[in-house]
Amino acid sequence: MSWKEFVQWIGEQDFFFWATVVSLIVTVLSLIYAEIERRGRNRDQQEAVERQRQVEEQLRIAREQAALVPLLAVSFKAVVFHNRPPNAGSPLVQAAVVFNVTNEGRSVAHNVRCVVRFKEEDLVPDDMHGANYDFTAQRIGPKDRHPYQINVGIRSYGLTKAHYWCVCDEVGDTEGEIPFEVPEPPEPDEE
Repeated sequence: MSWKEFVQWIGEQDFFFWATVVSLIVTVLSLIYAEIERRGRNRDQQEAVERQRQVEEQLRIAREQAALVPLLAVSFKAVVFHNRPPNAGSPLVQAAVVFNVTNEGRSVAHNVRCVVRFKEEDLVPDDMHGANYDFTAQRIGPKDRHPYQINVGIRSYGLTKAHYWCVCDEVGDTEGEIPFEVPEPPEPDEE
């Protein structure tokens, strides 16, 4: 090999060496850039999924609020004591528990039926002052309030609960509990 060929061979080796180093640096930088982009896309996708979930939740809530359906509810109104004759046939004090059946929804409820049941250890339905029936109504408009009376014999005074169940043609059943207080009856001379 001549001197000229040797110098040329060294120059070629140098060129391949530097070309290899530069290509390795470019490859490493490309991999780093690709990883940064991938992480950014994943973060953007996660944020997009979260935004979509929030939008769907807001739409669901808006649909529920805008839905034109009746919403039946029963609330306590009063306990009214019946006059007690001197020789009452029952040892229990007689009263009427009055509830309000209300349509708190945005549309009319048709063929409404409500059942209210008491805790037996506190109040017992009693027909002495009139028969007790389940509440029924052909129609209850939005925000309408209908009284519902149940005659009872009182076994204990104080806080108690009643359980109600209502159904109408437009929606399935609605149920809940009604906490209320049964006061002591007034003394006979106060009447």
